[in-house]
Formats: sequence, C-alpha cells, structure tokens
Amino acid sequence: MKYITLTISILGLILSSSQWIYTLYCKRTNFKMSIEKFEWYDKGNFNRCILTLSIQNLSNSPLIITRMKIHDIQCYLSHRWVSEHYFPAFPETDIPHTERILSADFPINIVANAGAMHKVVFDFNDKSLILKNMIEIIVQTTHKSKTFILFCPEKDNTPGL
Repeated sequence: MKYITLTISILGLILSSSQWIYTLYCKRTNFKMSIEKFEWYDKGNFNRCILTLSIQNLSNSPLIITRMKIHDIQCYLSHRWVSEHYFPAFPETDIPHTERILSADFPINIVANAGAMHKVVFDFNDKSLILKNMIEIIVQTTHKSKTFILFCPEKDNTPGL
C-alpha cells in the first residue's frame, strides 16, 4: 500500500517528462522549401534572379524567416515590383485590368502547419556568376540558420504568372 504513492509519483514524472519532450519536438523549427519557378534577367551591369519559393512550415509553432542568402548575396528585404498579371477573363465583355506582382516583404511569417509561396529577388553584381541546377540557399529564421540545396528548374523569363 505504501508503494502505490511512490509508483504514482514516478509514473507522473515519466509522463510529464515525455509530454515536455514531445512538446519541444513539435515546436522546433522544422520547414521545407522548394523552387517552383526560376527567372534570370540580365540588367546591364548586374544580373537579377527571381525565385518563386514554396515554403512549408512543418512545426506546431509559427515560422518567421528574416533573410535569405545565395553566395553571400542577401535578398531584397522589402517589396520589389517583379511582374504583372493581365486579367481579361472574357476579353469581349470584361473590363481588362492589370495586377502588379511584388516580391516578398521580409520577415516572412508562416503560421503553424501551413505553407506559402513567395517571390524572392537577388541581384548579383558579379556578371561571371552563373547559377547551376542545384542552388545553395541559406535561410535565416528567428531561431536558427538552415542551409538548403534546392533543385533549380529551367529558366522561365515569361512576364506575369
């Protein structure tokens, strides 16, 4: 009878410790990223790379991405105009209008267990720099820095979406 309270207290310690470890595991920074579209433009004295990234937050806590780097080149942290989308669903009857498409405004906030697509702009001053099929991107979040090696699709320089 006197071992029942000892057994219950040890069982409570084990269960609360396992719950604490499980909570830490679920709230860790865990996300994955892929390149959906790759655009490369020669702007005269520099090259511009626009990546459409699909980011999926796999943790139970919000993800905040503060910056990204390729070859020690920081991405633009504020909005940039990258393209436009023309909307005539029915050209005969609809009034056409154009929507501007802007790049991501950092920090990028993604809620728990969700995903988002963002356009990220990089300007490379080194004209000899050419990105290969695999791009190494360093992503800085509020908690840690993570390096991704992502497959780069073929160049797509068509305007709009």
